Amino acid sequence: MSNNEYYDDEAYYAMQEEYAFQQAMQDNSFESGETIPATWFEFKISNNYEHYDNLMEYVMNMQQPLELSIGLDLYRNIGLPYYIAKIDNFKKKIFITKEIYFQIYDYLKNGVIPDKMPNVENVYKNQNENFILLHLRVDKNNKVTHYSPETKEYKAKYPHGVINYGQLPYTTDELVAKLNSL
Repeated sequence: MSNNEYYDDEAYYAMQEEYAFQQAMQDNSFESGETIPATWFEFKISNNYEHYDNLMEYVMNMQQPLELSIGLDLYRNIGLPYYIAKIDNFKKKIFITKEIYFQIYDYLKNGVIPDKMPNVENVYKNQNENFILLHLRVDKNNKVTHYSPETKEYKAKYPHGVINYGQLPYTTDELVAKLNSL
């Protein structure tokens, strides 16, 4: 699956989120009685618990392989890194926290099913491309990175799943030099 599909979905997803946020700010109450998030950031990550819980329940607990892509949400220049997880044929955005990162990698490498829900609110903020490249460097050091000349995508293939980095704007040599410089 090309990263372009994620960008198209991403633009639509961002537009829907912005519309929902604007509607919530105009209407001071939800019919369900939920409180309106105090900030745009809180609204942005408000589904993180549900999406990660779904990943644990429908993928990890069922011992299915993870199908992830990784990206950076630069909307409003906050720089929030995320995984897009395929859960029951739906794509769900999960913003990355330190605990989510460790649980994901433990599952990818060792098949360890998390025994508890991690902190899903302490999301990494103000990140840039280096956050993604550091992930790729970890995968390179784990000797699981693959480049497909046909799709021009970089992927990390672990025993229990894949992280798709998509098409990166570097030649292979430039990317190796960049990863080594981090």
